[in-house]
Amino acid sequence: MSTSHVPAPAALVLGAVLRELRVGRGMNLWDAAVHIRGSASKISRLERAEVPLRAADITDLLAAYEVGDQLTFAIVEDLLDKAGRPFFHDRYADVLPGRHERLTHLEARAHHIRVHDARTVPGPLRTHDYTRALNTLTLPDSRMSPAKPPGRQRPTVLDHTPDCVLVAFLDPVVLDQTIGDAAVMADQIRALRRATQRANTHIRTVPPTDLTQPPSIEYLRFADSRELICLEQADAVVYLRESDHHRAALDRIALAAHDHTDTQRHLTRAEHTHHPRGADRAPTAFGTDGRSLAESTGATPAPTTTPRPAREHSS
Repeated sequence: MSTSHVPAPAALVLGAVLRELRVGRGMNLWDAAVHIRGSASKISRLERAEVPLRAADITDLLAAYEVGDQLTFAIVEDLLDKAGRPFFHDRYADVLPGRHERLTHLEARAHHIRVHDARTVPGPLRTHDYTRALNTLTLPDSRMSPAKPPGRQRPTVLDHTPDCVLVAFLDPVVLDQTIGDAAVMADQIRALRRATQRANTHIRTVPPTDLTQPPSIEYLRFADSRELICLEQADAVVYLRESDHHRAALDRIALAAHDHTDTQRHLTRAEHTHHPRGADRAPTAFGTDGRSLAESTGATPAPTTTPRPAREHSS
């Protein structure tokens, strides 16, 4: 891909939408390529927004995917119109309900993810049941589907992208509050324990953060050094190409993060809160080498994002 082509957030989302439509029709890359007189690699690059998106190609693909409703056409046209802007608000969940899947698709392509959530377990670490319980609290009943409950199976994505480093920060209060019921929370805490055993996943609890910053910030960096900020909300995802401000916020959060011992203590306390005997069966969350977050991930530049030694933190 030419380094001069830096896709805007709307272009990335449009590429993900095109992929959803193609897969929904049961078509492979070669099947789709015929309709734009191109190659499978061109379809792949279009879906990754690695080449400029042409209206003629998009129109031909929509026809090939048998997209007949005018509202979907209007949404795709809106995305195409916004494809050059550095800001995009994905509010199409009512018509294109794959909003979370689009974010998952972008995460699966990232080589480094840093995420902070002050109110819930960060999205890439949520279990299916936790996500469903959370959505029952935040989505109208009309948006809930018994056949296909909304939510992301993003731990599976991380399982299949071992080259992606995930660094997640969360407030300890999130671990103590109950989303769903005790069984849902116990399963979620066990999932967090398992996640910390992955070499590519690092979880830290943090003290309460500045209320002026977004409650959820997700930073994605791709193999070609492109960056994307995702601000997830109850009914939308905001995508930003500008990353300095929010990356600096994540740097400050990393500086304040608890060390691995304190984080393990918070997880253990949460296990006892939701499942008193769970701690006896759960695997150890962190190793005993005492390395800092920056040292263990190798992904957070020093010195701005290296958490202080444990003795500098209050428990």
